[in-house]
Amino acid sequence: MLDVTPTSSTIVSPDLGSTQELVETPAPVLAPIPIATPVAIDEEVNNSFFSFGYSKRKNDAITVTPGYEIQFENSVFKQIQFTQEFQDIFIGLGVDVGDDVNDVLSVFGMIGIKEWSILVEKSKISGVIKTDFVKNNVVLSTFKDNKYTDVKILRSFKQYNKPGEIAGTPSCIGFQFINYERPTVVKAQDIDYYDPKAKLKFYGFVFELDTVKKKLSSGIKLDRHDWYFYNTTSFGYGTLEFSDQTRNGSKQLSKPIESEYSSLGLNGEYELGYLYAPTFWGNQAVLKVGYLFEVEGPLAFSFAEDGDVNPNEQIINHGVNITLAFAF
Repeated sequence: MLDVTPTSSTIVSPDLGSTQELVETPAPVLAPIPIATPVAIDEEVNNSFFSFGYSKRKNDAITVTPGYEIQFENSVFKQIQFTQEFQDIFIGLGVDVGDDVNDVLSVFGMIGIKEWSILVEKSKISGVIKTDFVKNNVVLSTFKDNKYTDVKILRSFKQYNKPGEIAGTPSCIGFQFINYERPTVVKAQDIDYYDPKAKLKFYGFVFELDTVKKKLSSGIKLDRHDWYFYNTTSFGYGTLEFSDQTRNGSKQLSKPIESEYSSLGLNGEYELGYLYAPTFWGNQAVLKVGYLFEVEGPLAFSFAEDGDVNPNEQIINHGVNITLAFAF
């Protein structure tokens, strides 16, 4: 601001021989102008998130051992998720159920502090291993309540553009560990070995992309009609070890020479679809309809010189996925 307070002084006029008071206005003095400093932009965070999903899937095998099929007992999934935030801390719970509401397929929990979070999922998987080498797709083996554990440690990244808007795509990166009693078929020394409970362990670097959930939770308005894409991809190193029954030859006529295999692998889920996002009482809800592909694996990349893929049975689950979600 300008300081223009007038001051007075007395001068003598040579023509009139008298004194006269003259008011002087000094040159303007510039006051310091405050300089804006960058500040962190707070998000208009919605503290609660809820979603309900319905999915009907089928599984297809990708294998270099033709003639075998792995079928899961459950093909219908209903998923419920809830997340609650308390300032810098947030927790989440979820459950998958089958056709029967009492048939719990998996449960998961999540806890996070600021941009860090840990997710743990535990499931039980049942089904059969079949072969079409003989008529009527004979069942070779049945697996029941195979244990599946998935652990993710994630760091979330968000790039701010201007107040109330996130520039770019929210994403998470981190580490994933999978421990799985996995039904599998392996070909070695020209012999096909099937194992209903092989022990699989996988360690990978994971990248996640879930723009719909993150925008809802952050108070960012979605377009009323739009396309969406969901992706979680993990690339890493895995090992597969035969169960004691297979190693001892009880499932086949001969014992396998090798009982443990390892390779690089890929694990992931990918969903593409369309969403409708109306607003009710100041809060936005989202209805998503998409098609989901899930690598049931991980999908292995083999470096075996003899042509055998270790392990060689890979499964792709896929189907329509419908989700209703809202944040408040």
